[in-house]
Amino acid sequence: MSILDYERFVAHGGDWGCHTSIELARFVPDRVSGLHLTMPLASPLPEDRASADDAEKRTIEKRGQFLMDGFGFGMIQGTATADARLLPARLPGRTRGVAR
Repeated sequence: MSILDYERFVAHGGDWGCHTSIELARFVPDRVSGLHLTMPLASPLPEDRASADDAEKRTIEKRGQFLMDGFGFGMIQGTATADARLLPARLPGRTRGVAR
């Protein structure tokens, strides 16, 4: 964000961007003035598992099964590099997306 001349900023992340936004806020908390996630990820705490009713236990089990055998695409995507076309339009030499 320094390259883009932003000293403070908010971060938004959804899908895979939620991971990036969370880490950005952890890495430079003094510069991130807000964090908005549309796909926050959480794991059940041990006390959640212990106090879960039957329906909640089935949901926790389904989640665990998905992470074991339904998440392969995530591992593959995690090895790919970002496409340059996804970079913001406001790069050095540009102002608000309009070339100087």
